[in-house]
Amino acid sequence: MLAQKEGKSIRDVFGADLKSYSQDVIEEIPEETKKKQIKFSFRLLLLFATVTSLFSGIVNSAMYYIFGFGDRTQVYHLGSSIAIMIINVLIVFGVIYFVLEWIKSSTFKEENKKKPSWVEFLQLWLVMTLVTGLFFCVVYFMPPFGMKFTLPTIIFIPIGIGTYLISLLLKD
Repeated sequence: MLAQKEGKSIRDVFGADLKSYSQDVIEEIPEETKKKQIKFSFRLLLLFATVTSLFSGIVNSAMYYIFGFGDRTQVYHLGSSIAIMIINVLIVFGVIYFVLEWIKSSTFKEENKKKPSWVEFLQLWLVMTLVTGLFFCVVYFMPPFGMKFTLPTIIFIPIGIGTYLISLLLKD
């Protein structure tokens, strides 16, 4: 901000080769310990469970109590529920990896080799639409197996709040 007020450009402050400057800064960052990486991954899993639970609880409860659609309770199968959660978590980690690689590949590209921003937006929109469809396909095509149990749909709201509070304990 101070350099900007003095009329200096970013190249005046950081030098002509921004890519090598950025690489030098990245090399100075200490590597995270395995314990911190596992803690962060577990927190991501809890946040995923939070969003899934809250979305399910709020939407299904609203559909039943406000609009009169659906049921007050829902039948779950333990085996297929666990399989769905594992597959969806793998999808989420795959998407995170994909997005980070996308950002890495598009950073510091020469202007004449860059795609227009609207093309990148459409590509990312298409990928995310396919990922959303993949989540629904996993649920729709997973055959029911394992112990059967019934839960009221509204129970997922406090479960979601609980998983969020637990995730806050893991926050650094």
